[in-house]
Amino acid sequence: MMAESLYFREEYQQAEKVLEKLLLANPELIFQNSLLAIVYQKSGKTSRANSRLKALEELRKDYQYGDVDYALAQYYANVSDEKNTIKFLMKSIAAGHWYETCSFQNDPIFKAFFETEAFDRILKFWH
Repeated sequence: MMAESLYFREEYQQAEKVLEKLLLANPELIFQNSLLAIVYQKSGKTSRANSRLKALEELRKDYQYGDVDYALAQYYANVSDEKNTIKFLMKSIAAGHWYETCSFQNDPIFKAFFETEAFDRILKFWH
């Protein structure tokens, strides 16, 4: 939670330190890997961000229900890549990612996409 709070406060250097320490202890945390890639990108450390994205892809396993795809969508939303944001959100929902109180329309990371037709289609995927 500390890293996420620092991220939303745009204190990327501090968030980076917290996330690196956290992932050193538990490298398989999906959301935190994505958040570190975002923080690296926001700090101008593109090669580190790309390395973190590769590490995130390597975390794919059976029965994750779209968690990696959702995390990738969060990354792409932060770099304003609408095409990949929607692509990975659609993959995540198709793989079974749940509509939760902290996901999709409730995830502030996707705020820029809330009013788009593509995002609306994702919210209606199971209806």
